[in-house]
Amino acid sequence: MPMTDRDKRTLKIGGATLAGIVGLFLIYTLLSPGGGEVALPSFAPPPSGATPSGSVAPSVGPSGSPTVQPTVPPVQNFSGRDPFSVPPILLTTPSASTPSPTDSVTPTGSGTGTGTVTPTTPPPSTPSGSSTVVGGHTVVLLDVFPRNGKTRAQVEVDGTVYNVAEGGMFDAGQFEFRSASGNCATFLYGDESFTLCATSSK
Repeated sequence: MPMTDRDKRTLKIGGATLAGIVGLFLIYTLLSPGGGEVALPSFAPPPSGATPSGSVAPSVGPSGSPTVQPTVPPVQNFSGRDPFSVPPILLTTPSASTPSPTDSVTPTGSGTGTGTVTPTTPPPSTPSGSSTVVGGHTVVLLDVFPRNGKTRAQVEVDGTVYNVAEGGMFDAGQFEFRSASGNCATFLYGDESFTLCATSSK
């Protein structure tokens, strides 16, 4: 299968990267102290009859008296670095400071309501004019207004509303609208006269 341009480019980049890694590894290994040689200590047990290192072995001199000859322990030479060990620069990692929450919020205030709330209810709706009870009938004056040069009154008797001109009779002739002054009107029920004033809506 022929190689495409993409495969060739991938091989070139991969080969160059691999050669760079190998070159850096060799330079680092060869330039380290000791040229990469590692001399490991020998831990073979001493032969029988040998004195431990650092101790003094007596020897017999010509006169027959023992003379003391100190023995020098062997010098172990450690040079170079193990090429398979982790570089020392990678062993020292900066200590990551782990943030720990030290501030704690404690609620200090306690909300206790001491006042009592009394629900307010709207007042009951009342008729929009002054009212009275005359002869067992509830009469309410709603409005006094001029129309066509005459003063008229809007009166409610036992729930029925009448629009009466001044001097006119209403509610089957039981009531008469006698006169008006401002927003007040005078009515006549039989021989009984009474005055009502309309409540201003403004």
